[in-house]
Amino acid sequence: MEYKIEDIDYFIEGRGPYIIFLHGWGQDKKSFKDISYYLKKKYTCLMLDLPGFGNSKFPEKALSIDDYGDLLNEFILKNKLNVKAIIGHSFGGKVATNYCLRYNGHLKLILCSPSIVKPIHGPIYYGKVGLYKLGKKIPKLKNYLDKKIGSKDYKNSEGVLREILVKSVNTYYDKDLYNIDNDTLLYWGKEDKTTPLYMGRKIERKIPNCKLITIEGNHFAFKDNKYHFINALEEFLDD
Repeated sequence: MEYKIEDIDYFIEGRGPYIIFLHGWGQDKKSFKDISYYLKKKYTCLMLDLPGFGNSKFPEKALSIDDYGDLLNEFILKNKLNVKAIIGHSFGGKVATNYCLRYNGHLKLILCSPSIVKPIHGPIYYGKVGLYKLGKKIPKLKNYLDKKIGSKDYKNSEGVLREILVKSVNTYYDKDLYNIDNDTLLYWGKEDKTTPLYMGRKIERKIPNCKLITIEGNHFAFKDNKYHFINALEEFLDD
């Protein structure tokens, strides 16, 4: 991996033990700004632009989730950070999970609708997959299918970023979650269609020390219910 941690942009505010915030796909470090505002009196809030997003340098080659986990670990070690917790949303939650599984089972882990277990798909989905595999052999058909049946994130990504997305969506931790030693809080919107609630319930069953909080809302329920989310965070962090 050629990416350097010096190429990662970040914003920092507050004082005390560190809380690291990892944004979701297509977002940036500002994603958690409204949350950090209420935590900065007690914690040092560090919001990263994950490589490929925001002001961080764009990677020349596609990074895997392991690569993101390695970079996060290197960033923490090099800066000698006393990390209290990591908060990750969706894609950022996948990176946070990877880091905790491989490097740190002691800090507190907060995951907002993370895409870390394999989704349940029906016949229509697998029909689309079959059609897409066929289309890959015909360039014009492939371009048409990319526009018609790809996810919103897939359609909005190109080149290396699309390769990173493909690596990410094919990375799951169903068999590994039992090995997470971290105290874990899940925060989930009941109407989330990107990572449906059944995923949250599955994760809660697999992680030994885990609590699931559900609330009305979609994939960005932590933003739409920020005061409720902040209260849940403070209670979890103080416990």
